[in-house]
Amino acid sequence: MGALHQMNPLDRFSHRAGDYVKYRPSYPAGAIGRILQGLDQPVAAALGAGTESASRLLASRGVPAARAK
Repeated sequence: MGALHQMNPLDRFSHRAGDYVKYRPSYPAGAIGRILQGLDQPVAAALGAGTESASRLLASRGVPAARAK
């Protein structure tokens, strides 16, 4: 393995992605319920800032995804 500053940042953690998905905890169901509490027509928007795990949980509760125009 080379020095960290010489490694390709796009490949550096690729071999660990499976472990990340396997061991990363999900959001608590109560937290998702609290987020939705009091919202009449919520819409989810995935902004490419993570694993979209919150978006999947919102979708499982019937929250539609925002569509780009």
